[in-house]
Amino acid sequence: MVDEDYGCVWAPDILFDEKLGRYMVHWSSPHKNENYEKKKIFYSLTEDFENFTLPKILYQHCEKEVIDSCTFQDKGKFYCFVKIEGKDGIRLLESNRANEGYQYVTVN
Repeated sequence: MVDEDYGCVWAPDILFDEKLGRYMVHWSSPHKNENYEKKKIFYSLTEDFENFTLPKILYQHCEKEVIDSCTFQDKGKFYCFVKIEGKDGIRLLESNRANEGYQYVTVN
């Protein structure tokens, strides 16, 4: 699932996506393509925990590192808590799909 191009596998989490019929494993990592300087959230899908899709980016911040993702599903929506390094702190993200399209949840 992860090779030497990833600097580490930080805080893995898992979610079963009923729409896809697979588990989504996600974690924080820096990557060789950015000289291992900036962590972002990656994911991989599996049905059997023996075969995994190639990792893809689940969420990244435009400027800062992102770590410690935690996902859950409620009433057809997917939510992901992440920690944005620096003063941004913990943020809640929302999407209609488990493995893409996460945006900040704004509170009025």
